[in-house]
Amino acid sequence: MKKIITFAVILGVLTGGIIFYATRKIEENSTITAPKVLPAEIVVSQGQWKDTLVPDREPGRVYRKGNKDAATIVDLTDDTIVVDWDNWGVETFKKDQDNIWKRL
Repeated sequence: MKKIITFAVILGVLTGGIIFYATRKIEENSTITAPKVLPAEIVVSQGQWKDTLVPDREPGRVYRKGNKDAATIVDLTDDTIVVDWDNWGVETFKKDQDNIWKRL
């Protein structure tokens, strides 16, 4: 019984320390900005194809309407999106004046 109580006390102290550390880190990084919100649809042109990217059910993921190729969003700004395709690798698209995102 003594071992169980000691383990619980040690575990409680360790857990409290981790929570405190995580809280301190969040407070110290108060300059963090809110993540960009992905538009409902993004028309992209890759050069060999043109399609529409749509947010997936899984956060941080998109897929092509035309063939269901899926990708993880690596970076997103107001005029640039970087995606890592599940089957094709990383591509960067930049928005032009016609609101079409073209591959760089």
